[in-house]
Amino acid sequence: MGLDWNPMSRPLAGHEEEFARLFAELNAGSFSDDDPRLERFRAISEAPFTTLGAPRVGESPEADAWLQANLREGASLDEARAAMRGYYVLDLLPEHEGFPVYSNYGLYDGIDRYSFRAKFLDDVADVIGEALMERAYTHMLAPELRAYGDALYQRAQAFAREHGVEHVEGVREIEDDVGTPARRAHILFAAATWCRFWADRGHGLDPWF
Repeated sequence: MGLDWNPMSRPLAGHEEEFARLFAELNAGSFSDDDPRLERFRAISEAPFTTLGAPRVGESPEADAWLQANLREGASLDEARAAMRGYYVLDLLPEHEGFPVYSNYGLYDGIDRYSFRAKFLDDVADVIGEALMERAYTHMLAPELRAYGDALYQRAQAFAREHGVEHVEGVREIEDDVGTPARRAHILFAAATWCRFWADRGHGLDPWF
């Protein structure tokens, strides 16, 4: 079974309590696409791509230039711009902690630039333990995700100290092979950093598997 993490939408200002209540109700059982609670939940939610301030098609020359460069041959720029007006172009943003190195972005649908390939946690399952591994497959609100990220960070620090690979913390990419202590510590730090980045901006976890 694969596992990708996406940041969940965050509540609009002033709707935090209602958002948490609806989340708990929807997460507790099954519901249909036309459930009024789901419609309301979406109405008081803000998608993660709005958090980052990316240029938008039809509103930013930079975004329009990106659209033109990615048009199919013979396609109309005006028609494409009208169809995609308001689209947030995450590809135009610089690298940061919310855009993980460990990602399947571009390989299949449902995965965006901010998606973390949490299947890599299998490589450190013995380090984080069964409880944290199981938790990786569950939806979380922002406070829960922050606590989860903190727990991963504590495991990462302890593992890195034990194996003398503290230098990988905060480094975006490393050359060490899969299975080495440095690579395993790097995965742990990357996962913890991703969780804390999105949680600190009010987003929870939406796992996809």
